[in-house]
Amino acid sequence: MRATTEQQWEADVLQADRPVLVDFWAEWCGPCKMMEPILAKIADQYAGQLAVIKVDVQAYPELAMRYDVLNLPTLALFRGGELVETLPGYMPLGVLEGKLEGYL
Repeated sequence: MRATTEQQWEADVLQADRPVLVDFWAEWCGPCKMMEPILAKIADQYAGQLAVIKVDVQAYPELAMRYDVLNLPTLALFRGGELVETLPGYMPLGVLEGKLEGYL
């Protein structure tokens, strides 16, 4: 799990050779902090199959606006450079795993 920037977005997300789960988050967001250990588990569990990338919406609000991120946290799943699913709000590990299975 690592952070990206607007400059790295194309390479990290749109040109990735595997699905990418993007975590749109902010430092002040309590539910975002609750998602951190869950996303760390997902990153470990699906290493090699799925990249987990973080976007700080305070640092890169343009990316959040481009993908209509209105709530935090919002997870966005990209495959082949295309946004295939948006998952707003906190979700438990099991629910997130279920959402990801169809894309891996």
